[in-house]
Amino acid sequence: MNNNDNNPNRIRVGAREDGEFSKRLLPILGERIRECRMVRGITQTELARRLNTTKETVSRLERGIAAPSLGRLARIAHFLNFSLHDFFQEQPEPINKRLVESMEILEEISSNATEEQWQSVMVVLRGLKMMRACS
Repeated sequence: MNNNDNNPNRIRVGAREDGEFSKRLLPILGERIRECRMVRGITQTELARRLNTTKETVSRLERGIAAPSLGRLARIAHFLNFSLHDFFQEQPEPINKRLVESMEILEEISSNATEEQWQSVMVVLRGLKMMRACS
């Protein structure tokens, strides 16, 4: 037996019996997946389609309820143009929280808005952009 086998801090890939590890890691991993998806402007529906799964599965991954396989995590990273390392950094590069929050709101609006309502949202956003450029 290798001495590392007795190390309680060693990450055992595929060791599902380590419930405490999962309870700590999965919500953090899910949050990183969500942040990376939002930064890229990808909806849960689009990510689900690209992964050949359901929006509900993506939601469960992002909320830390479900654990992705290593293969699925690699596909998520590839599609979002991030590395696997980006999901596991102890001090991840800061992600613009305002952008993530804005993208979440826009995703919600776009799924329920009529074309006219969506055009109104776009007028407001373009106006804000122009105001920022003038200041």
